[in-house]
Amino acid sequence: EEDDIIDEAIEKYKAIVHYRLNPPEARSVSKISVEHLVLGLKAFQRLVKYAFRNALKNIDEATRKHIDTVENHTLHAFAFSEGSFTVHLECDAVADAVGYAEVAKALQRIDLVAASVGDPEATLEILRNNRGHFATAYRDLLSFVVKTKTPISYEWVMPESLHPTWRSLPCAEAEVLSTVLANREELTCEEVTLDGIVIKADTRTNTWTLRAEEAGKKSRDYSGRCGD
Repeated sequence: EEDDIIDEAIEKYKAIVHYRLNPPEARSVSKISVEHLVLGLKAFQRLVKYAFRNALKNIDEATRKHIDTVENHTLHAFAFSEGSFTVHLECDAVADAVGYAEVAKALQRIDLVAASVGDPEATLEILRNNRGHFATAYRDLLSFVVKTKTPISYEWVMPESLHPTWRSLPCAEAEVLSTVLANREELTCEEVTLDGIVIKADTRTNTWTLRAEEAGKKSRDYSGRCGD
């Protein structure tokens, strides 16, 4: 199977992911309920999306504007195979001239947290440093594994480096992590710096709206609520 994923990366010249789901119904025959398939794929795609955005935070603005596109974190299913229930995914964007795919930034961020699956304290520390949408998406993936009793694993490879990386998320470890992370509200908070003008401030409802302008982009309105 390792040869398969490498062949696919060479043929399509894209980053390839083999995403394995092992729900109860797939353990004797290669089948999966539609609900489990949809939920499992949606949770993984959402994690890739926010891992990508999280990885761009420390990149200079010019580079970020160039690579921050939907194509660089969108996955498409193009095949299925046995071995639990394995979905073959390809990134929408083609790799560059040397075979590098930008989605690797997201997958490496996911690898980082997945590598500590057996160490809840280490996982918690990693997510504290990557709080916000990424931490929430990872917590949602854990919830999917626990609620549906569906352990997952994945491997991925790029045309640039034909050495697949493999990670897994078993049910037992996911259940422990899910319990540890469940009430950690600090993981859902993300600091964002906005530069603009206040166009609305309501002291009765403690709400505000700020219009931020970024070079080369349309202005965008952000709204929020102040504490009492």
